[in-house]
Amino acid sequence: MNATEVLERIYGAWLGKLIGIRLGAPIEGWTHEQIMRTYGAIDGYVVDYGHFSADDDANGPLYLSRILLEHPDGYVSAEQMGDHLLDVTCDHLGFFWWGGTEAAAYDNLKAGLQAPASGSIAVNGPVAAQQIGGQIFSDCWGYVSMGDVKRAMRWAARMASVTHDGLALDGARFIAACIALAWHEKSMPTIIRQAARAIGPGPYRDMVLDVSAMWRTDRDPEVTLAAILDKYGYQRYQGACPLLPNAAIVVYGLLYGRGSFDATMRLIAQAGYDTDCNLGNAGSIAGMAYGLAAISPRWITPYNDLLVASGSVGAANLAPISASARMMAAMACRLNRIPVTDGWADMTGFKADFSLPYATNGFAGSPAAGRQIGVAADAGRLKAVIGKGLAGQVGQIERPCLLKPDDIYDDRYQPQFTSPLTAGTTVFFQTANPDRLPIEMTAYVRGYDGIEHLGLSRDGGLCSVTVPADVCEPVAAVGLKVRFIQEVRHGVFFVSAVHADRRAHAVFDFTRWPMEQRGSRRAIAGMIAHRGVSYVDGTGLHLDQGMVSFGPSDIRYDQLVWRLTWHPAIDAVLAWGVTGSRHLVGLRIHGTDVMAYQQTDGRLEQRMLGSLQPQAGQLTLRIDFTRRRVMAACGRLSAWPAALANRPGALAAVNLNSHPLTVAECRMVRR
Repeated sequence: MNATEVLERIYGAWLGKLIGIRLGAPIEGWTHEQIMRTYGAIDGYVVDYGHFSADDDANGPLYLSRILLEHPDGYVSAEQMGDHLLDVTCDHLGFFWWGGTEAAAYDNLKAGLQAPASGSIAVNGPVAAQQIGGQIFSDCWGYVSMGDVKRAMRWAARMASVTHDGLALDGARFIAACIALAWHEKSMPTIIRQAARAIGPGPYRDMVLDVSAMWRTDRDPEVTLAAILDKYGYQRYQGACPLLPNAAIVVYGLLYGRGSFDATMRLIAQAGYDTDCNLGNAGSIAGMAYGLAAISPRWITPYNDLLVASGSVGAANLAPISASARMMAAMACRLNRIPVTDGWADMTGFKADFSLPYATNGFAGSPAAGRQIGVAADAGRLKAVIGKGLAGQVGQIERPCLLKPDDIYDDRYQPQFTSPLTAGTTVFFQTANPDRLPIEMTAYVRGYDGIEHLGLSRDGGLCSVTVPADVCEPVAAVGLKVRFIQEVRHGVFFVSAVHADRRAHAVFDFTRWPMEQRGSRRAIAGMIAHRGVSYVDGTGLHLDQGMVSFGPSDIRYDQLVWRLTWHPAIDAVLAWGVTGSRHLVGLRIHGTDVMAYQQTDGRLEQRMLGSLQPQAGQLTLRIDFTRRRVMAACGRLSAWPAALANRPGALAAVNLNSHPLTVAECRMVRR
């Protein structure tokens, strides 16, 4: 099996997972009777979301699997997985539902209790530790296993042990085993039987065998569902979201689906309980077993290849689904020593790859009358289809760089975004107009304030736009304007490549930075609030024992210049190379002392660089990566440890104590 084949299999399973989540989200927690009375037979999405918001069921596989980027050999302990969980989450914001088991385990980890004790029955009790959460995030281990059942179960149980214990670990093993088996086996009864055997004896396996026996005895799904709801219903278990009732519904739907992705989705959706979790797990298994070709476009196209997430890496919180599948495929290939294309593992940079089916990379057309343009992935290109364009009208194809609060339907999982573009970055579109349509294409970017900035116009070929210095950060969107010189009906043009020159010369002026209302909370637009209190106003960025990250993750620059308010009690870190809540490098300003500061998971390294003698008021620090020195108006620090090297990642400001920190601006300087 080559890398492309691995990618296609993981892509089908990952899409199956996301389809299930989107289908189940609006009926999560409903009973079978409520669903049937309201919707009857379900044969498609019951809510048209537009941009489907972040969901914990997708956050888990997307972010938890990223630990294999740091451990490409696959040898990862439960303790390391616990450290990774702290890195990919923000403090009680986003990622999880913070009212349950995961929140308790997170607090245990923060307090220094390492995994697996953090999720154990001994610490959290038998009810909380054995809820559904250990099962719902385990799909990714089946994806990257490429059929190695024992390895998939081992990874799944270790990660689940960070937050759960007991039966919950069997649930994680079972889902991972089913997906691993589905790499090479298409018969769902065989997959379920072998997965039950693999997890070993216990109440979970007993339930799987019991539901399988019901299926063999009675071919009427309604009769079997009634028996399951009686024997394994919520009324027989404690906790907000008990494991066995939902796991029984997953097994039921997979068996009665009889090899059909559609039927599997319909049966599990109609059954009720934790529908998004159940459909997500079943969608992964069915997607891997039956393949992408078995999934109807009507399930896939509403996503428009764009996944909204809510972890600690802003650039990963709004990225193409195809890019996240490519990242997981890169992990699987490396683990199995299969050659893989460079760049697959990076899903945080701004680029577009249209090679997979449905891989629009989040670009969408303009549906308005007189300038109708639709888009679709077509043989490695983005195909733009003009329905009707009237002379003088202007249509567009556009990809969002972040989403504003009104762009998504709710804030349950509190998504946060950073823009992949900033001032000085140039975006290139390679276009083709084979039919020589009377159109003119112009690349553009849109600032957060809605003002558009245009590049040079072309009738085809290479179009580009450079983000100007006066753009209102953060950059909100990028695309192509299409002006119809004459009326066009039923025409096509193509975009074969989109990429960005990663150099930048940007000024992040926090005195002009926007705030926004996300649900019940005020948030800084285009920043990740990792912890503490943060806000911006006319004097700058303010932090109270907090951390925020901002800016693109893969920009090249020669210098960073920070301007902040200094006071004798200051204890702050000005950071770069930020790839999570606990992965960063930077300068620590502690009173008059300046230290090199490097944090990797729970490990912290510091080295004294020297002292400054600033006066109370403004302090400007210039970090010169080419000359390897740190300069300030009140002194120069000559020491330069290797840890201070410029590396990919976002920028961050961190306040380590309770005295307020104010940062006026940060500048990226390119020579």
